Amino acid sequence: MDNSTNRLLSMDFSKLSWKAPKACIKVFLCVNPEDFQEERKALRETIYPKIREYCRYTYGLEFRVIDAYEGLDPHGLCDSRAQQVRLELLEECKESSAGPFFVALIGEQYGRPCLPAQIEVSEFQEVLRVCQQAGVSTQPLERWYRRDENAIPPAFCLLDKQEVLCSHYCQTDEQARQTDQHEWQEAFQEMKMLFFVVVTRCIQEGTITPEQGQKYFISALEKEMRFALENCSKEDIERCLCYVHKISNLTRQRERVVEPQAGLVGDSELQAFCHSNASALLCQLRDVFLPNLVTSSGLQVYTSTTTCELRQGYTPELRQEYTEGLCEQVYANMLNLIDRTVSRNPARLDTLTENFLQQLDLCDIYSSLYRLECAEVENIKSYFVQKETKYPLVVSGGPCTGKTVLLAHCAKQVGYCHYAIVINSIIL
Repeated sequence: MDNSTNRLLSMDFSKLSWKAPKACIKVFLCVNPEDFQEERKALRETIYPKIREYCRYTYGLEFRVIDAYEGLDPHGLCDSRAQQVRLELLEECKESSAGPFFVALIGEQYGRPCLPAQIEVSEFQEVLRVCQQAGVSTQPLERWYRRDENAIPPAFCLLDKQEVLCSHYCQTDEQARQTDQHEWQEAFQEMKMLFFVVVTRCIQEGTITPEQGQKYFISALEKEMRFALENCSKEDIERCLCYVHKISNLTRQRERVVEPQAGLVGDSELQAFCHSNASALLCQLRDVFLPNLVTSSGLQVYTSTTTCELRQGYTPELRQEYTEGLCEQVYANMLNLIDRTVSRNPARLDTLTENFLQQLDLCDIYSSLYRLECAEVENIKSYFVQKETKYPLVVSGGPCTGKTVLLAHCAKQVGYCHYAIVINSIIL
């Protein structure tokens, strides 16, 4: 038994300085959260387990798919901070995956944009000026954005929901929480529409550049795809897969372009223009951006088209047929890509050390997702620092309530050596 193994068994981590080997294939799933729900479920239940078994048997590797929207509160789908966490998870998959790291599913829905987390002072003031000139209230913007002189350059930053609505995350008063969540949704929709119309006018007048205006319109789907694929090496792009699904008659309906009126338009006109703009951005993404990467870098893009009747639309039978075909194709493509990108004889540490370092990496990922302060933190930290514990630590809670994230956060707070306790905790 070597010295490193002895140190691990005696819980001595002071000289632990190795970097964990790439012992897992981590794939980030990029998708519009309101799209491909049945397809994602089918992949999760029937295909991922088969790929996981193949990776374990053939390469001795784990296989994980990060679907960042799975189990997420619907109120958090367009949260700019949650979007930043998803980009961090994507970057982590890119850096630590032993093989493929990115799969995108692109359908007929472009997705909704998030509110910008930060807007330069001059740009924000121009938005306010145009609103006031049109006689539109700027109260929502002034309430939710606060000037930050420490930003470089100085900017107005979107406040956290809890800073404005103190009961938004409250777990003890359900009525107050629902009231605040409803108020946030109304404010979000109002600000989104204000930005959409005002920034469109500013771009037309030349007071805001198209590059500056992009952050107001771009969806999480496109942002994640550009983050993963733009300005990347050919080797990284070859570790990615993209699947495009077009539905013919839906596409024709979305080709209708509605121009905005000269002033701030009415609700129906605005909805039509927003829909038209999203369709244009979707076409640009899947019909220009992706084909260019296929040509320049060899990105693997698989496109299928479903033709449906105008009266019947996209029926459950057609969807089931597409889902089965997608599952078969993802399975075949993923195995092929794994075989091409994974080394069969990687340099490996002993099993105990390797497993421990993998758990350290996993704890780092989970702890980075921690956002809210909980009263239980101090109790858990006190348990961790005990020299002797007669009883196991038991953490209970409903599914997707953040139990593992809470434990990882506490372990990181009390010190590096306590990470191992998270592995042996009981989570119910």
